[in-house]
Amino acid sequence: MPDPGWRQRSQEGQARAQSANLAEMGRPLEGPGAEKRLARLQHRFRQVSLAARRGDRRTVIFAVVVFVVVVALGLRLTT
Repeated sequence: MPDPGWRQRSQEGQARAQSANLAEMGRPLEGPGAEKRLARLQHRFRQVSLAARRGDRRTVIFAVVVFVVVVALGLRLTT
């Protein structure tokens, strides 16, 4: 049975993340410290991109393993 407070905690976490992102967006990208802010944003986007690629690789590897198991069982049952 799921935790009854899970949905509320999830929404609170989303609200915190959104407020942090909006605060970051409110700051100008030009001016003092702009290079650091731009580098930080680029780093965050790279992390998200790498995480997405890892997830895709895991899905492909899982699909290949399942396919090989099905083929092996099919060959074993036909002989």
